[in-house]
Amino acid sequence: MADFEVEGNEAEDKPKPRPKPRLKKAKGSGGNVGTIIAAVVAVAAIIMCVLLFMQMKNMQKQLGEAGIAVPAGLGGDQAMAAEGDGAGDEGHGNGEDPYDWQSDPKQGIIYELGDFTANTSDGKYAVMTLSLELTSGITAHDRQNYQVQTDFYNMQMENYTKALEEWRKKNKISRCPVPPLRRAEDAPLVAAGMLLLQHGAPVETGPPEMPHPPEEPRTILEQKLDENQPRIREMIVNEINSHSAAELTSPTGKVGFKTVVVDNINGMIDRHYGTVTDLIISDIITK
Repeated sequence: MADFEVEGNEAEDKPKPRPKPRLKKAKGSGGNVGTIIAAVVAVAAIIMCVLLFMQMKNMQKQLGEAGIAVPAGLGGDQAMAAEGDGAGDEGHGNGEDPYDWQSDPKQGIIYELGDFTANTSDGKYAVMTLSLELTSGITAHDRQNYQVQTDFYNMQMENYTKALEEWRKKNKISRCPVPPLRRAEDAPLVAAGMLLLQHGAPVETGPPEMPHPPEEPRTILEQKLDENQPRIREMIVNEINSHSAAELTSPTGKVGFKTVVVDNINGMIDRHYGTVTDLIISDIITK
């Protein structure tokens, strides 16, 4: 019995574990932290947008100075063209300024219409060769492309001059004769400037090929005249039908015929592409 009481006393003497202290949350602290984080993110986003905008403007400036068309993604001419697709001539959906050719206008451009044969109003027929005299120019886009092609051609010419000089020194002659062909099938290889074996040693077939200069772009009015060729020819044939052979060959009648044709063509094509200034009749026969 005594033992039972001792054990009970020992159980009562053991210290009880203390509860862990709990941290009290400050009222409203969670909301303040979230607000601060959101503000920081918003400011960072604004700064990033400003930096991207400045970078885009700088890239546009660099491309413009280099004479390279600005891509559509940077708001260049291609983007304007995409927005204006299907607008027609009046809307100028090509994204180009229809008047920018006036910064470098050209006068006295000759546009050949070709030969015409048609009946006259008095039962005869007329055969004539006609050309138009124009005032127009090249668009800024075509000028830039032509300048790039010209610069590339000049670089090719420099390389060609150096290669030609090296070839002359190597062969010690100004012109190299074409080596004799052993077989007929070797002709394409010689024409291509490849190396052929002659007496066991490789020989060059000729000097380096001279590069070709780029073709100067046509004026914007010439391009529009190409598009309207069928209408223009039909109109001219109708005018020949409405004039007599005497009118087409007399000085006064010829002036009247030319005036009508020029006015009709200028009425077909918008003036911002250029102007037809005269009709040239280089040859005329009436029978």
